[in-house]
Amino acid sequence: MASDADAAAEAAVHDDGGGDDDVDEEEEARVRAVVPSLSSPDAATRATAAESLLDGASSPMSWARALARCDAIVPLLALVQAVKRDVHDGMRPIECAENSDAVIAAGDAALLVLAEVANVAAQMLAEEGWDVARCDDEERAVFVDERSGMSQVAPPALASTANDAIAAVIVETLTLVTPLRCPDASTTEPRWPVRVLSHSPATATADGESARASLSVLDCALEEGDAGDVTRVMVRGPWTGSDGDVDGEVDPSEPPGTALDGWSDAAAAAALALRLAASASASAPASAPGAEPSPSPPPPRRVLVCGLRCGSIAAYLASRGAEIRVDVLEPDARVADAAREHFNLDFDDERWDDLTESGRAARLATPPKAGRARVWSGVSMEAFAAAAKASVGGGFFAVLSTPGTQRFDALLAAKASASVATFVKLVRSLLNEDDGVAVLAENDGETLGAMAVASAGCFGADAVVAAREDDDESNSNANAEPPSAKRAKTDADGAFAAAFAAPRGGVVVAVTTTNPAGLGDVATFFSRAAWARVVARLAPAPFAVDVAERLGSSASKVARVSFRAAADDADEAAEAAEAAVAVASVVPERARAAAAANAGNAGWDLFGGGDGGETAPRTAPFAWCTSFLKDFSRRHSSPALPFQRLTAKTFD
Repeated sequence: MASDADAAAEAAVHDDGGGDDDVDEEEEARVRAVVPSLSSPDAATRATAAESLLDGASSPMSWARALARCDAIVPLLALVQAVKRDVHDGMRPIECAENSDAVIAAGDAALLVLAEVANVAAQMLAEEGWDVARCDDEERAVFVDERSGMSQVAPPALASTANDAIAAVIVETLTLVTPLRCPDASTTEPRWPVRVLSHSPATATADGESARASLSVLDCALEEGDAGDVTRVMVRGPWTGSDGDVDGEVDPSEPPGTALDGWSDAAAAAALALRLAASASASAPASAPGAEPSPSPPPPRRVLVCGLRCGSIAAYLASRGAEIRVDVLEPDARVADAAREHFNLDFDDERWDDLTESGRAARLATPPKAGRARVWSGVSMEAFAAAAKASVGGGFFAVLSTPGTQRFDALLAAKASASVATFVKLVRSLLNEDDGVAVLAENDGETLGAMAVASAGCFGADAVVAAREDDDESNSNANAEPPSAKRAKTDADGAFAAAFAAPRGGVVVAVTTTNPAGLGDVATFFSRAAWARVVARLAPAPFAVDVAERLGSSASKVARVSFRAAADDADEAAEAAEAAVAVASVVPERARAAAAANAGNAGWDLFGGGDGGETAPRTAPFAWCTSFLKDFSRRHSSPALPFQRLTAKTFD
């Protein structure tokens, strides 16, 4: 049965936020039929597939959109990058065993397709007053604002790409086939802006429906970093660009578990730590006056993480010591393979289909090893829950779901409230009846709100709070537009109105407890004072609550929560300690920070001293891949390229 995470990833291709007028269903069907062959184990088949993408196109824009929507960009990049080239010799292919004629032919054909997409992007830019130039000093493409003459490295924010991930990918293609400057003269390996480490294509069932979304692992080079400075990301489904959503991201130079890969992971870890502290305090036996406290530690608490992704949250929790034991549910076995191969994770891998029913029961009954996560791969959430309820004595202390987990199964395919309620009940059934906590993350505000309402109905109104992530420009006290009639009916008292309006999603925290006070006030639950009491449990604490404030009316159970980054110098560390808050890195934001610096097309001077003096040199069309095209013409009898068939542009 197809997992719903895969179905959602596939559906995202058809819900890109714009450009519906440019959808050509016949074109898209043709492209979709070809894309799996781009990842064929046979190089000649890959070459034929790439060449066929240039045939029979209808219009430039619909063709380019079809490539992006049908997940062709990443496998095309992989074909270009599969050719071993000498970055110091005009990107010529190196004579080596890997560079067979078929591999080079596939790389050439893929380059032509991507260059044609880049030409479509150049037209989009020109229509809004932007040009593309090659900076010879930096050896990279830059975007030039024709009105001001200023240049920038990041793709500009265009009206045509606003809320349209597909259009944004098309524009970014301009930069993808130009290697960045390689400062290391001892290597011939190009430094790609986005390097494809692995790509597993989507598969389809006999009736043509998607059975499994594609899975990609990419290294995104940091703009101002050295050759090895990258952010490694995992992407399920079509890639939506460097600023698009990913399933996880890490700094590959850091050991797994050193840092968390996003706000939702930090919020989940914080909620778990807060509940661990509250639970330990409530369950600690009373000591006689003057007596020494009992030295015996409490039994370890079992935690289930739904969704492995790149493994940051699982590795982080497993490294926190013997207080908790971590199981991970991952329906897609490819994710477990990628996590081990590309994200340096070391875990005990339990392949569901390799175990008998009795073998599964015996393993589930035994907690994982301390300091080491155990991953259950290749199993649906429903099947796992059915087995775990019968085998995990007392249930799990905590269930943490990563964004999109509630869409793991076809049963939970839609974002309808009934589907979300079914998922919440499934999570509730896995928890300890007397002292369990669920932390459910979601990237979408509407689904976050529906999940909060469903959790209140399942756990009790006083047993649920929600936290949301806001960007720096969000109005923390605004509840956005009035709720719809449907939303008002499900959230009658407005307790979760701010969750529905969350611009970037958030987390829902729900507890099973006999305490009538439940979780109490949401701002108090996530407060810095509460956090200060649990820092010792996470030593060294990787992050700390910075701001926790209620959103909306006094009836609101939603808080805006932010976290502080590490204090590196002694003065800041002392100040943090004095405030009983230990802080550290939460998420590798370097790549996003560089893009944010260029927000709003505020052109900055790439070549001068920052005072608005020198501007980028103007060059011929296709400047972004000149070295490739020169190499192509050296190896082929005619430099005439098929671009002109679609664009009527010439190559100078």
